[in-house]
Amino acid sequence: TGKENRVTITGSTTLQKEEVERMVKEAEAHADEDRKRAEAVETRNRADHLAFQAEKALNDAGDKVPEALRTDIEGKVKAIREAIAANDDAAIKTAHDELQAVISKIGEAVYASTSAGSGPDSHDGPAGSEPPGEGAASGAAHGGDDVVDAEFKEV
Repeated sequence: TGKENRVTITGSTTLQKEEVERMVKEAEAHADEDRKRAEAVETRNRADHLAFQAEKALNDAGDKVPEALRTDIEGKVKAIREAIAANDDAAIKTAHDELQAVISKIGEAVYASTSAGSGPDSHDGPAGSEPPGEGAASGAAHGGDDVVDAEFKEV
């Protein structure tokens, strides 16, 4: 097109140089307070998220979690909620660490109840397949999977 456009951005301020320097010094003086506040907010958010995860995991697991473990975790979630409501950073951190230590037990309980349901009589085939030894002509002797060997060529 042959046209040239230029945009020039310049800092325009009505503040005096002394005012800018004063603001920078104030920001530097309060930097430690700001950092501590940011850490407290981050701790609160992590604790709240962990409490939500624990409640969701308990709901998803249903009756697979033993009542004693469920009561313990619900108590720790309640402790986190109370610490957040009280705005007590030390209590939030303590409650978060305690819940973090026991939340993995939900998965262990679900895994234990699932593996307890499958005994030595179970087989590795897909659900509804014939037990090994029966129907060898249908492929059950090879694990019951419908596996097809094939060759391919990249084009």
